[in-house]
Amino acid sequence: MLHQLNVADGEEVASPSKFMPPNGKPYALNLFNNIIYTHTGSGCGGNPNVAYVYDLAAKKVGSWGPAGGGMWGRTGPAISANGTMYTGTADGRWDPENGIYGNGIVGLKPDPKTKMLLLEDYYGPSNAEWLVKRDLDMQVTPAIFNYKGKELMVDAGKECRVYLMDTRVDWRRQSSHAAASQSAALQRRGQLRVGGHLGIDGQLGRLQRHALGADADLGTQAFRVQGPAGIRQGDLRRHRGVQGVREERQAAVDAGVESRSSCL
Repeated sequence: MLHQLNVADGEEVASPSKFMPPNGKPYALNLFNNIIYTHTGSGCGGNPNVAYVYDLAAKKVGSWGPAGGGMWGRTGPAISANGTMYTGTADGRWDPENGIYGNGIVGLKPDPKTKMLLLEDYYGPSNAEWLVKRDLDMQVTPAIFNYKGKELMVDAGKECRVYLMDTRVDWRRQSSHAAASQSAALQRRGQLRVGGHLGIDGQLGRLQRHALGADADLGTQAFRVQGPAGIRQGDLRRHRGVQGVREERQAAVDAGVESRSSCL
């Protein structure tokens, strides 16, 4: 149930409304133009992982699911100026031809008449299958900002690769092979170490050609990105694979060493 409260005294200002199934795990409730946006992960309560919107004026719910995988951005989805919500999906296969969007980035927008949540755009990394096998999720909340008249979005994941996108460009028409080629070139120069830490020798601007439609010159001082010195758990996962990690976690649960706390 969705409760609307007066922040001054905590009193309810409207009757509770049905919004999402019980015992799910939504990440943040983000309000934009009188519409609440959120998404879920972990499959808690036996519920599928789904993105939701609630129109406060029409009192209608819209939803959309990636047909596999969860949406893990802890501060919920990012919302563009035209009301499109963007989020990364993870832990699922990427097969858009068959309606499966489990490991990439999706843009979803409420229909102004029916209030249904519709797939507006999407992008899948060229190495999506490799990412799934190694549990390298697209699991952060994107950031949207304006730069020189363009609305840009930046997103990332456990692979430590940064994606810079123009929200006005149809990503489905973009070739992900160009991004992969640029990443490979950066790796050869020792500027980007995928799977270790993000060290782009300073500037996100150098990933400009990796971006999808974001051809604005960000300049060498636009951003400075520096990741941690290393990701130990990521190193372990690359050697053991996701299945090995899952088997170890299950063994820990069975032995009583670890509890299923992700849905608490």
